[in-house]
Amino acid sequence: MPARQIIPLMLLAAGCLAGHLGWAQQAAIAPLPPATPVVAPPRVDIGAELPPKQSAAPAPTATTPQQSRPTIPEPVCIINGRYLTSTSALSAINPQQIDKIEIYKSGSGPVQWRSLTAPGIISITLKTNPKTKLKARSLAAIKRGLGLHGPVGFEFNGAPIQDESLRILTDAIAGFDITQATPGTAATTVVNIRSVPYKPKVHPPGTTMIRGLATQ
Repeated sequence: MPARQIIPLMLLAAGCLAGHLGWAQQAAIAPLPPATPVVAPPRVDIGAELPPKQSAAPAPTATTPQQSRPTIPEPVCIINGRYLTSTSALSAINPQQIDKIEIYKSGSGPVQWRSLTAPGIISITLKTNPKTKLKARSLAAIKRGLGLHGPVGFEFNGAPIQDESLRILTDAIAGFDITQATPGTAATTVVNIRSVPYKPKVHPPGTTMIRGLATQ
């Protein structure tokens, strides 16, 4: 083969060999990252009713229990050692006619009044020949007025009245609670005399109170 034909063949073979070596030396291609699967929502047919969305239940709120104000028992009043009343009827007494005031706590005072001293007793002694006239009813008159027969025990605001000579001021009586005697349980009918509760007079703001003695 002539030399002029051998040289082009050699150049062609060298180019082919160089191409194969370059392909072998290329870096390996990095693998593709895994694709994240896409979850398609369930298909809803046209006209199908969607379930209602449930709202979260509200968190319970802490509540503070209401505290009731304790009730203070109202003391009883005994005027001249004879008339039993409540503090609501003291407005009928002229302060200038009061001679002496005594306070008895629970367990103190005259024996016949001690059953009434649980809330306390205010004993008021008026001056001689007072001008104030007190209207009162005896326990016997109350029994007859209620049409009761047989043994009857009396209470004043739940406290037993042991001194049957006491008379109840009419203006102090709010009502009666009658517990009838029952065979085998109670042999005596009990009448509880409820007094008119004391309600202090409330004056509007800005009221000026002046107390004094009037002289002629």
